[in-house]
Amino acid sequence: MKILRSFLFAVLLLSPGLIYSQSSYQAGTSQASIEPDQSLISLHLGGYGAPKDGRFSLQWINKGIVPDVTTMGSLNGKIYIISKGDLLWMSATDNNSKWAKAGKAENIKCIAGFNNTLYAVNNSGDLLETKIGGEIKWKKIGTVDSSVKSIAASDNKIFASNETGSLWSADFSKKKIEWLKSESISNTISLAANKGKLYSITNEGVLYKCEPLKSDHKWLKIAYRNNITIKEDIKHICILNDRIWGISRENVLYLGEHRTEGNLTARAMAIKNNEKTVIIVNVDVCGLNDTFTGSVKEAIYHKYKIPASAVLINSSHTHFAPVSQNWFTWQEANQRPDSIYLNSTIRNGILKAIGNAIEKMTPSDIFFGRGNTDIGYNRSLKEHPELYDNAVDVVKILNTGNQTESYLFLTACHPVFSTAGKLHYTISANYPGVARKLVEERTGTTNSLFLQGTAGDI
Repeated sequence: MKILRSFLFAVLLLSPGLIYSQSSYQAGTSQASIEPDQSLISLHLGGYGAPKDGRFSLQWINKGIVPDVTTMGSLNGKIYIISKGDLLWMSATDNNSKWAKAGKAENIKCIAGFNNTLYAVNNSGDLLETKIGGEIKWKKIGTVDSSVKSIAASDNKIFASNETGSLWSADFSKKKIEWLKSESISNTISLAANKGKLYSITNEGVLYKCEPLKSDHKWLKIAYRNNITIKEDIKHICILNDRIWGISRENVLYLGEHRTEGNLTARAMAIKNNEKTVIIVNVDVCGLNDTFTGSVKEAIYHKYKIPASAVLINSSHTHFAPVSQNWFTWQEANQRPDSIYLNSTIRNGILKAIGNAIEKMTPSDIFFGRGNTDIGYNRSLKEHPELYDNAVDVVKILNTGNQTESYLFLTACHPVFSTAGKLHYTISANYPGVARKLVEERTGTTNSLFLQGTAGDI
């Protein structure tokens, strides 16, 4: 807490306890969304160890009833299914769930699409293919183990799995289909593949992901049927246009998406006095490792020549954002941030917010004040209320030209409002998001930053 306050005091050249303003500054604020892209399928929410099976962002959106389904796949913007020996398709953009017949597909138990071709495995273990765009003509191109229940294709690779935990892969670029065997997830009933990632759903409704082309690939759980946000009994999955689709045992088509309030942001405040500039950043994540923040500060220095010591990056500590730091606790999925979300979404969001804040710097008056709030308590020592720093520090930026305002407020709390039910599995900025929104509504400002002070057990 003292470090944060010292940083603010150094910026404002103030003595503790004074209300003060100075008009020799240039200041700007900005924010950028760090909401996860839907192509990331499902992400683990950080911060809690309970429930032990984890909290994941995936939810299924009902897209209507489909004919009786044997298997599903995707190709060229279309979903394909086999129903009673017929190959049917529907455009992913259709809202009326009208299925057109493409051709016959008798005795076929699984399909997958890749490079304008549908692949299939029949009940005899033959690997078949047919081009899409004309008459459906299945041609045998190889064989596969008779126990195979599902296949998927992506990046010149085809994958096949059974329910006992075996996975086979073959390279399309070779003239002959040669299968390599490895381990998969037991009870797998459907596979899907996209951009180097392989997805598996089990008979129990658990969704896994791995990167099979990596030598150290490992299957990680990314969703499961928790009977709160996911009640659907999904039997088939495919990836289409970077989105996951599923069909339940009741023959209902679903589209997967993140369950979110849509309010995760990175926010920045830039303040310049003479030739010196400081940056304060508020990020809606549970936490960030110093190696990550160090690389961000290095990028800032290279572009703006602002030293790392003049950049403060503060995590709001919401327990409802995707995992964003490496730390070994609780479930394995709680220890591994998604590299794309961390190094693209979060990183780019921070840099965008900082860059825009610098560009928006205009002559401003800066005000500092301190108040108190009793929103917290020491959860380990409830009988000692004195072990709680209830101070609230506030910085107000007043643009002297158009008279617009921006605020930064800082307090030492564990900013996690307890939730239950579906909210426990929903991406959210949580308390800091609500607090910022209320500050903005009641002051007429367009941007505000919340900084978490040293919370500990508060």
